Amino acid sequence: IKRLGINVDVVRPVDDLSKYRAVIAPLMYIVTEEAATNIRRYVEKGGTFIAGFRFGTKDENSNMVKTVLPGKLRDLFGIAIYAWDNLRERSVEVKDKEGESYQADTFADLITPEGAEIIAKYNSSWYSPYAAATVRSFGKGKAYYIGCGLSQGFYDKLMRKVLKGLEVEEIRCPDEVEIAIRQKEDKKLIFLMNFSDKSSEVSLSREYVDLITEKKLSGKVEVDPFGVMLLI
Repeated sequence: IKRLGINVDVVRPVDDLSKYRAVIAPLMYIVTEEAATNIRRYVEKGGTFIAGFRFGTKDENSNMVKTVLPGKLRDLFGIAIYAWDNLRERSVEVKDKEGESYQADTFADLITPEGAEIIAKYNSSWYSPYAAATVRSFGKGKAYYIGCGLSQGFYDKLMRKVLKGLEVEEIRCPDEVEIAIRQKEDKKLIFLMNFSDKSSEVSLSREYVDLITEKKLSGKVEVDPFGVMLLI
């Protein structure tokens, strides 16, 4: 997300989430009643919530929940998880709706949709009948569930799709270009820093002004070797 030029805050699941267009919970094992209510309200009112595998498996005392996973928010995600597996020593393929393949890793929640749309499925051995990632519209918002660790390409594609749907501006940078953002209310300064000895191409989604050169920039632009741009 930082590579796309978007600021990231770290918040608690019981905090006020209403000011965020999207909230991501990569490894949120513990889900309290208060957190579940807060997340459900956030999505109902138009928020986008993205959960990772093993979501809601434990209560506040770190005891395994006795309900079907993902526990308190099964209705929100529109899925049921009756089985799961450790992938440390397994090679498991996942395919998305467009047929692109990714490597699953770490852990696999074997998802049975209950109203959710499948965005990726397992494509190996006995995992094949199950979904690997889903999305469900709930109220005015959406709830995504990513049931396993996946290669970086999947997350890049997913986040671009999510951000496009939320009409969030993005900047596409190669790995050697670092983005740093300073933001106050609706004003944002974007620092682009090229740490390589070669020029790097950056894609801008709208017109910016480089405060260093005072030039207007849009579309694809080149950042000089070890160069810096300050965009507004």
